[in-house]
Amino acid sequence: MDSRRLKMFLIAAALSLGPQTSFAEEKDPIPELRDQLGEILRDLRQQIEPALQGLVDKFSILEEIDSFENYGEPEVLPNGDIIIRRRPDAPDYAPPAQRDRQTPGQDGVDT
Repeated sequence: MDSRRLKMFLIAAALSLGPQTSFAEEKDPIPELRDQLGEILRDLRQQIEPALQGLVDKFSILEEIDSFENYGEPEVLPNGDIIIRRRPDAPDYAPPAQRDRQTPGQDGVDT
């Protein structure tokens, strides 16, 4: 769902959850709508956070990559595995712990 559609959905949901009032009443609906929308967003956040944390955990492998320029195109093997090979002309691989200890220029790239 794109951002605009999500906003429209949330507004419609907030409006439909509120008590039905007549137009003759002088009560300002904005604070009540704000509270209801806040509840919806809190509930949505509670539902989405575990999924987002799962994605973050799965993509933690990205921390291992020193530079995307050092890798070739992904290949799909006959068994369905996907591999991304390091380019033969790439500098030697250094794990993240070693990269953190390097000074600028040690990895062959002047910064």
